[in-house]
Amino acid sequence: MDLSPAAAFAHAAYRAPGATSVVDEDARWTARQVAAAAAALAGELTAAGVRPGDRVAHAGRNSVELLVTLLASAHAGAVFVPLGFRLSAAEAGALLDHAEPSALLVDHDLADVYRDVAHARPGLSLVPHGHATPRALGADADAHPYGEPTRCAPDDLAVLIYTSGTSGRPKGVQLTHGNLWWSARNIDATFDTRADDVALAVAPMSHIGGLNAFVLRTLVRGGTVLSRRAFDAERSLADLVGGATTVFGVPAMFGAITRCPGFEVADLSGVRAAIVAGAPVPPALVRTFAARGMHLQQSWGMSETGPGATYLPQRWTTAKAGSAGLPLPWTTLRLADPVSGAVTPVTAGATGAAG
Repeated sequence: MDLSPAAAFAHAAYRAPGATSVVDEDARWTARQVAAAAAALAGELTAAGVRPGDRVAHAGRNSVELLVTLLASAHAGAVFVPLGFRLSAAEAGALLDHAEPSALLVDHDLADVYRDVAHARPGLSLVPHGHATPRALGADADAHPYGEPTRCAPDDLAVLIYTSGTSGRPKGVQLTHGNLWWSARNIDATFDTRADDVALAVAPMSHIGGLNAFVLRTLVRGGTVLSRRAFDAERSLADLVGGATTVFGVPAMFGAITRCPGFEVADLSGVRAAIVAGAPVPPALVRTFAARGMHLQQSWGMSETGPGATYLPQRWTTAKAGSAGLPLPWTTLRLADPVSGAVTPVTAGATGAAG
């Protein structure tokens, strides 16, 4: 079974090459341009010595280049390692020493931070984005064949993503292609997602929620990723009013949006699937958005669950505001006493109360 996101995206590009695949700030990139850039970058990575199973790191903010690097890594059979844009040189060096990537691609505005970091590691190839980007390919995308992506089995490692490090140093979480695929199945089974979604990407894609709650599944199914380099509350409100259909965010983001001019009269009913997670969710926040036609569905998860483990059905968002909801369909949970380890039995009545 081939679960390669590069292969899935190439099929989407073949079916609708002119469809808008990524909107990066004010620039639009078609599926053909993104697929061609991913294949071209995969060729550059292979030429630089990257082999299946090797790791390819990307340091930067949300961008079309980040998504191209993800697809190119899968195309080459490599493991994608997204690094946050707020890392200091010392923090970046520590993560690179742990991940041991064969290649590193760096956002242009982080070049100064990573130049010395990369040079201090002779075995690491610093691959410039160069010509293998949609920006550079432009109308010449047709001149770059897609090629045949490497097959990705369910147990093949897909992403090495680092946690926030709340209990110490960030930890590298290994997610397979099967993990990502089943996470997408969970999302599609429990949220109102569609092939033509417009996923607003304002949470950093270096974190699992920003990358895999809606963005990756939208990209490979032929939808549009609306990529924003940083969260801006007023622009996010405009995006939610102006056509975004799915969004993932933390409570602080949604709270900031409620304080924007125009929120009290905004029509947010076009947003069909909205996940709020990452911190306790004030019930008042859920009710405030519901009044504007947008249902914030609380979820609980972690990097290891890629990202979700529970969800609150949309029909219960206000009636049970504050609840983390039910286990996702292909997820098994148990409640255990932290001291004794004894598992708490779940009864039918308890399940109904928790729901």
